[in-house]
Amino acid sequence: MDDIIKLCDELESCKRKNICYKNEIVCTRALVNRYIDGDDSKRLKLKAQIRQHGRGLEQGTLSTISQSVSVMSLLVTVVSGGLGVEQTVSMLFAFGTLVVLLIIAIIGRWSINKFGYRDKWKQYIQVVLEDMEK
Repeated sequence: MDDIIKLCDELESCKRKNICYKNEIVCTRALVNRYIDGDDSKRLKLKAQIRQHGRGLEQGTLSTISQSVSVMSLLVTVVSGGLGVEQTVSMLFAFGTLVVLLIIAIIGRWSINKFGYRDKWKQYIQVVLEDMEK
């Protein structure tokens, strides 16, 4: 697991325990300073990891769901029209496809709810790192 993810998890843990006193910047700055501890390479490593994880969980999940919907729509179209199968078979296939899409959407929403806080904390870490450069 990347250091940026570990820091985000630790920041979320502090927030849940009300250690941050509702001031995310102060908590983020303290944690980042403790992590970096004067080592400029660690600061650069955090910056690189923020860029690496730049898309964020929500965008990645929504992109995956969109791609799945497109592929499933194409499959339903091919099965129902292109192959000339019976209407019952194509309706069952369409229903099965919708169930699969629903499962993908539920898993995607669950992952956003479970790990979406990391995207928020990455933004705070990025702001603190930019402030440190001044």
